[in-house]
Amino acid sequence: MKRCASKRWRHAMSTLEVLVALTLLMSVMSFSLTLIVRHSRLLVAQRHYRIALDELSNQLDRLTALPGDKVPQAVNQLSLSSFATERLPAAKLTAELKPADIGQRVLLHLTWNESYEESASMAGWVLPSAASAPNSSRGAP
Repeated sequence: MKRCASKRWRHAMSTLEVLVALTLLMSVMSFSLTLIVRHSRLLVAQRHYRIALDELSNQLDRLTALPGDKVPQAVNQLSLSSFATERLPAAKLTAELKPADIGQRVLLHLTWNESYEESASMAGWVLPSAASAPNSSRGAP
């Protein structure tokens, strides 16, 4: 009889250990799953932000390379590239052109929707050419 009681006790302890181990495993897995989902959302958000910065940089490089008299027309005709439109949900690009001390300041602002609205901005300056700059002194010593 003693052997039978001892065997039941060991079997009960093994079952209890298995239940505790499964409970701990399930807790760790549920915590890990939320972290994995959050990590994937962060990766998507980072990818979208990188695409937005690339788009702003490309648009700004194109605008600042233009002569100063053609910039206002280019700002009015500004539109997103097809690459950015396909990858950024509900993307909208706005531009603002203001006079500055050294030329014209171009401010680009791009917004898109994740589960909330995201945005990125970039500014650049269009400098007047040497020929059209006021007080340019050609040939002065």
